[in-house]
Amino acid sequence: KSSDPNNVTLLSGSWDGSISKWKRGESLKTVAKVPCAHKWKVTAIAVSSDGKQFWTASSHRSVKVWDTDSFECVFYIPSPHNAPIRSMHSIPSENGGESHSFITISEDREITTWSTTTFSRLHVIKEAHNSMIHSSCVSPRGNLFVTVTKDRGTVWSPTLCT
Repeated sequence: KSSDPNNVTLLSGSWDGSISKWKRGESLKTVAKVPCAHKWKVTAIAVSSDGKQFWTASSHRSVKVWDTDSFECVFYIPSPHNAPIRSMHSIPSENGGESHSFITISEDREITTWSTTTFSRLHVIKEAHNSMIHSSCVSPRGNLFVTVTKDRGTVWSPTLCT
């Protein structure tokens, strides 16, 4: 799950391939749902720093780009990895402005940085670790991200990946 920068909208993905948009208020309320957003389970969601778009990934290895307001898919990247995508993150620009890239991390130990405007690969780190990457996170300013395997963690700079 992921949320917009104002923490008003929450997004979730499910094992059935659906995605949902929720609004926070006195209670959590579903405001939109796409039942078959992906053919297989949704494995990761990330929201741009300005909240205007979000990205979803599936165990089928695909990535979709969505407009947050209309909740419509605006771009599709079929199978950018050779294994299911485990996580993805928005990388805010260094001055705190809107995201200009996002990262996908897959079970094939590959880390890929993507442009948020052209949706093309900016950089790929193949076999970033010797074993599968289990978890990852990005610092609030976007100047560092961490990947963790069963036996070690590595700190990366997104600037090395663009």
